[in-house]
Amino acid sequence: MCWQNNHSKPEGNFPTVLIRDICRMGSGGTPSRKVNSYYKGGHIPWVKTSEVVNNEIFDTEEKITELGLKQSSAKLYPVGSLIVAMYGQGATRGRTAKLGVQAATNQACCVLFDFKPIVNSDYLWLYLMSEYENLRQLASGNNQPNLNAEMIASYSVPLPPLELQYELVKQAMEMRQKIEHRKREVDELRFRITSEIEAAIMGENDFCAMYSSLSSEVF
Repeated sequence: MCWQNNHSKPEGNFPTVLIRDICRMGSGGTPSRKVNSYYKGGHIPWVKTSEVVNNEIFDTEEKITELGLKQSSAKLYPVGSLIVAMYGQGATRGRTAKLGVQAATNQACCVLFDFKPIVNSDYLWLYLMSEYENLRQLASGNNQPNLNAEMIASYSVPLPPLELQYELVKQAMEMRQKIEHRKREVDELRFRITSEIEAAIMGENDFCAMYSSLSSEVF
């Protein structure tokens, strides 16, 4: 999801709140890789920051077991929790995700959950995505700058009335659906162009007729 346009992003006259004041916060952990029983046969989704790409997470690359959860600092978070990547390779730091399933995370994830009634969690997610570059600039460190939980907890968020928060989320969802539809159309056209060109090269289609047909669709 993303803001529909710059005019949809709340700014100016709304009161601001700190993230720590509108939800609970937590992190995670990594069960010891030396203990096979912490991973083998596991069914608990375990999120790493490489999987945090402004997306809704329904499955994970790795799973951990109940024992791995119990014997580590990993915690199980509810559906709807938001994740902010505190550190990771390249562009990872500052990216966000939403849990579509109950899941645990590693220690590089800051998890926001149990939101107060004054905030729509999807609105908060949208706002954090829009603040990606600003969040990254907060990071400290020399070789690999990192965010930490205190930086995120102290981050200010404008808080419009709840009705407006829902309206902004609705607008963003509608725009996302349009974008996804256009992407599918582009993918279908790209596949057709490739197929038509291959057929023309093999002498199965008339190249000029193919070009005329595709041009009328594209332009």
